[in-house]
Amino acid sequence: MSTRPKSIVSIGKTSALVIPADLEYAGALQALVHSARDLHIKIDLATFYSEAPIQLHDFEDTITYRFMQENGRAFLAYEVSTHQGGVYREVRYSGEEIRSWGVGVHFAEDRAALLQQAERMRFTLGIGGAGFPD
Repeated sequence: MSTRPKSIVSIGKTSALVIPADLEYAGALQALVHSARDLHIKIDLATFYSEAPIQLHDFEDTITYRFMQENGRAFLAYEVSTHQGGVYREVRYSGEEIRSWGVGVHFAEDRAALLQQAERMRFTLGIGGAGFPD
C-alpha cells in the first residue's frame, strides 16, 4: 500500500472520550484509548471511523489508525507514538488483541522480525515502522 495517512491536528484529551457501549467497535476503541491515555490528542467519534489511514497528532505525539478487514474479520490497526517510543496493535472490534509490538529503536532484536513488523505496518497503516524508511 502506498497511501500515506491523512494527517489531522487534534488537540484535546483522549482519556475524556466517552465510548457508547452499543458502538460496533467499542472494544477496539477502548484499547486504543487505553494505549493513548496520557496523550493530548482528541478523538472525535463523529469522524473517527475510516477505512483509509488517519494520523491524529498534537505536533508532538501521534495516533495513526485504520479500520480493516482481513480474512473476513474486522479489526482496528493502530500505532500510538510519543518521543519515548510507541506501540503498534491490531485489535478486533471486541477488544481482543490480535498482535502487538513496541515501536522504536530495538538494537537487540532480530532484523528479520523487525522487517516483518515494518512490512505489516506499511500494509495496515501506510507508514514505515521499526526505524525503516518508507
